[in-house]
Order: sequence, then structure tokens, then C-alpha cells
Amino acid sequence: MSPKDEWVVLWDRAKELGPLIAEKKRTARAAIAARFPEVGKQQFGNLVRAADAGKLRPEIAALVRDYQIEIVALEQEERAYRQKSDQLLEEHRQADKRTRLDPRVDVIPSGPYPKLRQCRTYPLRQDCNYGENETARWERCEFMKYDESQSSFSSARWQCTALDK
Repeated sequence: MSPKDEWVVLWDRAKELGPLIAEKKRTARAAIAARFPEVGKQQFGNLVRAADAGKLRPEIAALVRDYQIEIVALEQEERAYRQKSDQLLEEHRQADKRTRLDPRVDVIPSGPYPKLRQCRTYPLRQDCNYGENETARWERCEFMKYDESQSSFSSARWQCTALDK
């Protein structure tokens, strides 16, 4: 596996651990509530804080800590994967000797998506999105923002927020 691909694998593994951690917390809370109904519907994080503050009975606190050890280990693993992924990505970017195009002075080639609108901020840009070719790389226009209120299938979800409209 190339270093270029390794950072993606690590990032994906970290993304997989996120839902797993959430599920472990739900499972732990449900198991604790099943054994000790007096904890009610407290979230797992609240149970951990209560155990740390000494507000739980010792047997409940011990059970919470047992689950917490496993969850903290998963969180640390997730953090380590993300850090290693970020490190590999940065090394890959540093090793990339292609020029970075500046949209103020360089012509940004057109890409698979049409330009959102003709703007006066970057008239040389043919594409608002990021991209690369054999000789250069370029970043996404900083005025291109994602509208969370739109459907992910909507082409209107990307908006140009440049002031020179």
C-alpha cells in the first residue's frame, strides 16, 4: 500500500470507530440500568462524572469504570488513527512538488463541475472546486460554502458567498 493510500485507510478506520464508541456507550448505559434501575435514564457520560465525583454507590461506580476503561481505549485508538492519518497526509503534501496555483494570478482550469457564478473576486478561475493535474494543484475557492439545509442530492447545496455579487 502506498503512503498516499495509507492515510485514507487510517482515516476510514477512525471514522468506523466513532459509531462503535457511541454504540459501546449506549450498550454500557443499558447494561448498567438493567442491573441498577435507580440510575434511571442517565447518559453514560453523566454516569462517569457521577462516579468520578463519588455520587454513585461503589458497585455502580466500579461497573461504570470497567466500561469506561474499554471506551477510553477505543477513543484513544480513534485519536491515534486520526493523528497518524493527518501526519501521513501532511508528509504526502510536503513531498508533492507540483506547484500550487494561486487563483489571484494563475488560471485555474475547468473541472467536472461548472463554476457557481462569474465572480469579480477570481475572474481567472474556471472552476470553484479544488483539483489537480500532472503539473499543479489548487484549493477550493474559500467563498464556496456547503449549505446543510439542502439535500445532499441537490446541486444547490454549494453556495458562493463572495461579497462582489
